[in-house]
Amino acid sequence: MHTLPGGASQLARMVLRLFFPTAGDSLASGIVINGPDGSYLVKAKFVGFLADLKEHKTITEWKGTAGNVCCLQCTNVNRTAVGAHADGTVGLDCSDPGLFRRRSEDHLRDIVSSLVVEKARMSKTAFDKFQTKVGINYCPYGILLDTSLRGLYDPVEHIIVDWMHTMCSDGVGNTCIWTAMHFLKTTGYSTEDVRDFMSLCSLPSKYGKPDPSWLHDSRLSGTSLTAFSSVVLNVVPILYLFVEKFCSMDRRLRDVVRYVRLLYMIMGILASGPDEAPHHCAILRQNISALHALYVKLSDDCKPKLYHMHHIVDGMQWLGKLLSCFVCERKHRQIKSSALHVFRHLEYTVLHDVVNRQCQQLQDGVELFKNQFLVNPREVCGVPNLRRSARAVLQAGGMYAGDIVWLRGARCGRVVFFYEFGTDMVVHVSLYRTVDGMPDLFTEESPVDVFVDTAEVVDACTWFYDSPSCLRVAVPPLALM
Repeated sequence: MHTLPGGASQLARMVLRLFFPTAGDSLASGIVINGPDGSYLVKAKFVGFLADLKEHKTITEWKGTAGNVCCLQCTNVNRTAVGAHADGTVGLDCSDPGLFRRRSEDHLRDIVSSLVVEKARMSKTAFDKFQTKVGINYCPYGILLDTSLRGLYDPVEHIIVDWMHTMCSDGVGNTCIWTAMHFLKTTGYSTEDVRDFMSLCSLPSKYGKPDPSWLHDSRLSGTSLTAFSSVVLNVVPILYLFVEKFCSMDRRLRDVVRYVRLLYMIMGILASGPDEAPHHCAILRQNISALHALYVKLSDDCKPKLYHMHHIVDGMQWLGKLLSCFVCERKHRQIKSSALHVFRHLEYTVLHDVVNRQCQQLQDGVELFKNQFLVNPREVCGVPNLRRSARAVLQAGGMYAGDIVWLRGARCGRVVFFYEFGTDMVVHVSLYRTVDGMPDLFTEESPVDVFVDTAEVVDACTWFYDSPSCLRVAVPPLALM
């Protein structure tokens, strides 16, 4: 890629032309695929590049978040500005999306055209300043200067902001956790207190066990929690439970408690999946604006990702789905584990190992093209067509026997088994009763066994024992709405 004159921008342009050439077979007009049962036509429409902010920068040759024009999708956001100005310019501290001015494709292409004109007449120093002013670098081999792509590629709408990198990977969530921990510490709640509490919590089985080292002092140095995205997603519900249990009545921490609640709600909606999250765009936008405002109040450091957080919702509304880089990057661990102690040609050996593991998963009943299924099920003796398993993949994700699950109708219980009868799936749950009318506090005494349709399961919960046989759960954000 780096040997190309236009770098990543030229590569993106070449990839588009590979799938949508000006002549010959194209996904725009349709490609005929010959299959065992006959031929069929495949058509596609290009709707955008999914990438972190750094790669959006390299694809478009935009100056990026380090430049003053720190957003390619808006015309009036300036990294050096503070507040809202009379000319419409806003700074990164502006939390009102109504003040953001959406850029048009024509406006952006006019800037690119001006780069071509000014390049020919300006000195190098003057032209460098001009590029800084407009926020875009001149790249003659890049995607923005290819006029033949107009109608196929829209450089404004086709920027899909990835919520993984924006919120969890050195993102807004990392800074929010650090800020909350900082204020807890200043009011008498030590980091050790939170770590001790973390060891008492139980995560859904699919996430493993809480590790107090996630909040080690070395990870909390600077102004952000240094951690992988998965760690951030696991820490947020635990921190939410901590502030709800110990800090909700502390008036000194009123803003911090609301801050953590908002972060928990936002992360929970985004983690609900590509099809579920778009149903909650309105409440998500409202919560993002509220979190942004509190962030500015509690923190002195406004990062561009704080602003780009708003564009996550724009991408959902543009596509009708929530896409993220989790889909691509969650395979890294599998690839690395297969690559251990390999002394032959790496790619060939790793490919064989990964394909072998995939085949073993298929043998265990992991069916990639089903919305829900049992994993490694067993036949129930004496009952034809009935199978059961201690593990299943549902719409809400992977779940195990022993998980505490939240059911529709504000019900909570522990999974006993998953059953499949023909095409129907049900969950055997030991249903718990609430304590003193508290919506998140349940007793394990005298549970009621029920069999419910898997569609009734909202999600598996993070929880802890508030007292013997009495557990407090982090109610899933979707249920809180």
